Amino acid sequence: MDWSKAKNILIIALIITNILLFADLMLVKEEIELFDDNVINDTLSILNERDIYVYAQISTEQKYLPVLEVEYDEITDEDIQHIINNQEDIRTLGISREQTVEKVERFLRENGLEDEDMVLQEPIKYENNQYILTYKKYYNNIALEECHMTVIAEDGVIVNIDRIWLNAIGKGKMAKKTIPVTTALLRFASNLPSDAEKPIIITDIEAAYWLKTSAYDQEITRQDTALPAWKITYNKNIDYILAYED
Repeated sequence: MDWSKAKNILIIALIITNILLFADLMLVKEEIELFDDNVINDTLSILNERDIYVYAQISTEQKYLPVLEVEYDEITDEDIQHIINNQEDIRTLGISREQTVEKVERFLRENGLEDEDMVLQEPIKYENNQYILTYKKYYNNIALEECHMTVIAEDGVIVNIDRIWLNAIGKGKMAKKTIPVTTALLRFASNLPSDAEKPIIITDIEAAYWLKTSAYDQEITRQDTALPAWKITYNKNIDYILAYED
């Protein structure tokens, strides 16, 4: 027997085993499961038969996620208007997009409106000599819906801020298994009204934390529970499918 060759084969086998074990451990650590691409193809076929077409990336991940306890930020509309009214009204004609973003974010930072988890959404709109910047908040890279801040700046001066902001204060004790995207798509199709205008063109699918009861009264609403969901964007509309197994 060629012991040198056998030794090399054994070493290679051990390396491969370690790689597979490491991959399994990472999936457990991140609490993620994967499903087969064939499931995606079968789902798309069913949707196409119903005149529903998906032009969005479909994730093969199936995560375990907890609910998220949130509270509304204590900064009121009156506080924000006071901040706007007290800024220096120094206008810069022809200010660029990049300069506007820099000035807006400095304004938010200096006035306690910045959040380390907020992300500027693209594209930035430019209408009637005004830049419109919209920020969303993410928790562990998952969008927190019903949480947004839209800032309108004209010649480098902030003229309006529309803001409903949420802060995560805790999460559920147990992470529950979420449904795969394919199941969410089939539920979405089943929920469509019979007179829905066809074809249905789905342009985006993403995981989100969603406030199912989103009636917000700034005077009385303080805390709420955000649930894992799949956010489906179609025909310029948005629908949410709760992501927990029944």
